[in-house]
Amino acid sequence: MAAEESTVMAAAEKGRKVRLEWEERVVTAVPAATADEAWALLSDFLAFHRWHPRGTPRADGLPPDWAHETLLEHDAARRFFRYEMNDNNMGFGVFFATFRVVPAAAGPGCELRWEFECEPVRGTPKEALVARLQAGLDGMAARVQEHLRGMNDIYTE
Repeated sequence: MAAEESTVMAAAEKGRKVRLEWEERVVTAVPAATADEAWALLSDFLAFHRWHPRGTPRADGLPPDWAHETLLEHDAARRFFRYEMNDNNMGFGVFFATFRVVPAAAGPGCELRWEFECEPVRGTPKEALVARLQAGLDGMAARVQEHLRGMNDIYTE
């Protein structure tokens, strides 16, 4: 383990926020779901990958992305959880993230927010990582809306 990674992990274990080189947030709207409806679907940390489009078999035949993660904090009342990535096949080293579901600021629905702090990913510009996470979050929002639309169809038939 690199000395820098060891220092970051030791500080995180003591509950201190560590400032990493890359910090960003991606946000997407889910107009067809209240914050409570979306949180009910996305709050299970152990099933979170089922909602992410890259957690499913890929059309190109390559294995899906995977990561071993540790839940650091989970607050159902405030609709968020924080985790760290321990191992993965995507090139990440030190990576911490917070996932939130919040009511929409204006209008119906809610927003999904994914905030991350990490060390640079070798061979990946920051903008490409942000675009990848945004696409994943957009895919999750679409899956939530599809699920709720399907549930509404069941109850209206």
